[in-house]
Parts: sequence; C-alpha cells; structure tokens
Amino acid sequence: MSEKMMKIFPTAQDEVHILCPNCGRLETKKASDYRRSNRISTLYECECGHSFQIFIEYRRYSRKESRFWGSCKTADDKETEIRIINISKNGVGFIMTNPLKVSVGETLHIAFIFKDTRRSLISKKIIVRRIENDLIGAEFEIHIDETDRELAFFLDT
Repeated sequence: MSEKMMKIFPTAQDEVHILCPNCGRLETKKASDYRRSNRISTLYECECGHSFQIFIEYRRYSRKESRFWGSCKTADDKETEIRIINISKNGVGFIMTNPLKVSVGETLHIAFIFKDTRRSLISKKIIVRRIENDLIGAEFEIHIDETDRELAFFLDT
C-alpha cells in the first residue's frame, strides 16, 4: 500500500463518496459513521479486496500551507513573533517564536505581510480554537472574503 492517502470531503447530506483506485468501484457511505474528531484517517477496504487510506476532511475550506512571518498580540498587549504555517478563508495555524500563555476561546490579534506585489498588511482578530503542542489553530473573527482580494485569490489557487 504505497499509494497517497485519499482526501474526501463530506457532502451537505453527510455522505462520503469513496472511489477505489484499484477497481474503480464507487461506494457512498455516511460520513458521520467515521467522525470522531474534526478530521479522520482510516483504512478502507473495498469489496475487491484492495485496502487504502482515506482521510475525511470536515473543514469547510481547505487549508493552504504557507510561510508568513508576523506578530500576535493578546488582549493585555503582550506580543510575540509568529510563523504562520497554514491558512484558509476562515482560519489560520501558527507557531509563536516566544510562546505566550493563551487559552482556547481567547481572542488575539495577528498581523502579517502578505507576499503579493503590494506586500499587503493583513491584520485580523482571531479566536483560538485549538492548541496542540506549539501549534495554535484559530478562526478569523471575520472570515476572508472579497474585501481581502489578494489573500482570497491566493487561497483559491
């Protein structure tokens, strides 16, 4: 089994469509049967006997790997440099270079220079949703939309 993991997005009807790379058989399953967390990876076995890894992605928007440097400020004005490692239209994942004490549900302010031709300053309020070792996953208070034209274009490509 040296294949890449198959990423699958559930439909609005809570279904996942699994296509066997070996025989081409398409099977529809209930996504919630697999859900234990926000995302799940599992070994799937087709009726033809072929086994392969599937990854069910429950995020509304896919995250794009990135390498932006910026800053993060807490409500009490403590600030540190951050390295943004992934970004989507509704959230961001980053690592603090000098970790500050933050908790899930806390509102922070981040700012970074986007690598477009104008080197746009992106400044957003975020809500911490997940803390996993050094990685902080946060949701934008106001999601990326057409007002953030360059960043929205980057995320759509």
